[in-house]
Amino acid sequence: MSANRSYFMLLVFVTLVSVVAMSGVLFQPAEWYEHLDKPLWTPPNWLFLPVWSALYLMIAIAGWLIFLNDNRSLKVLWVCQLF
Repeated sequence: MSANRSYFMLLVFVTLVSVVAMSGVLFQPAEWYEHLDKPLWTPPNWLFLPVWSALYLMIAIAGWLIFLNDNRSLKVLWVCQLF
């Protein structure tokens, strides 16, 4: 596989995972979540966007690397965990 095609596939994986990540907007916590008594070690709300963005980017890169491989069972597992 050429390098250009390989990097194009990485872009496809990043786009696919981004679409799945955006579906999380449908499941935002309700107002009751803000009123919970949370432990002191609960991270601040502003930290969730960069952390989850990094996690989803790593999921996309892992999928790209798995699909460059010929292991069918790994591909099936990656697709299952995405959905």
